[in-house]
Amino acid sequence: MKKSKKNKFREMTITEASDYFDEHDIFGFEDVREVTDIRFRLQKKKYVGLDIELFKKIKSKAKELHRSEDLLIKEWLMEKVRNVNTSKRGVDAMAHKRFKHMTKEEFHKLISRFGWAPRRLAESQYPQLFENIPREKVLHVAVSGSFEDIREEDMVGGVSIIRWDEKDLKHGCPFNKDQYYVFIDKENSNYVIVEGPFRDHEHWLNQLPDWLRNAQYYPYDEKVA
Repeated sequence: MKKSKKNKFREMTITEASDYFDEHDIFGFEDVREVTDIRFRLQKKKYVGLDIELFKKIKSKAKELHRSEDLLIKEWLMEKVRNVNTSKRGVDAMAHKRFKHMTKEEFHKLISRFGWAPRRLAESQYPQLFENIPREKVLHVAVSGSFEDIREEDMVGGVSIIRWDEKDLKHGCPFNKDQYYVFIDKENSNYVIVEGPFRDHEHWLNQLPDWLRNAQYYPYDEKVA
């Protein structure tokens, strides 16, 4: 069934509508009416120049996610600012309930065989601190890390949770990835600190990422000496 012009315009982004009316006359539509009472609520904005090649990549990603370039850039920047303000090691992280604990032994069992190579977990191996996430929403949980190869800021690993979100199905990106980072707890050697969730460039996905498809799967717990 062919969509009406009204429905077509409702589904347009501002950018798409702007491009459309660059080539079409708005007065060519029968239901166009003159508006006499117009009120503007202006908001100051700062425009930042982007390298054209970088913008092409952003434009391609925005099209894939069914978002405008401006909206996608704004979402990424706002998330980046939130992540900076919610310091990985600061008090703000605790205030936002992004700060959790896991026993060092439990995390060691999950990563000891694989190190920084991603490992996809069996459902029975999901860490207990994520038990409040509805299981029917969780598709995959992957971990990686090493206590021998410690990264910056005493980071020893990461946890990626891939969820199914029906609300994003209409946008073509029903897979959501939440990222958690794992750090050494300098105050208690029996625990590690888990911070998150954070959103990165892979938060909205239209398909499962290649690194997850290629992740090692070992549905058995390791013994920790």
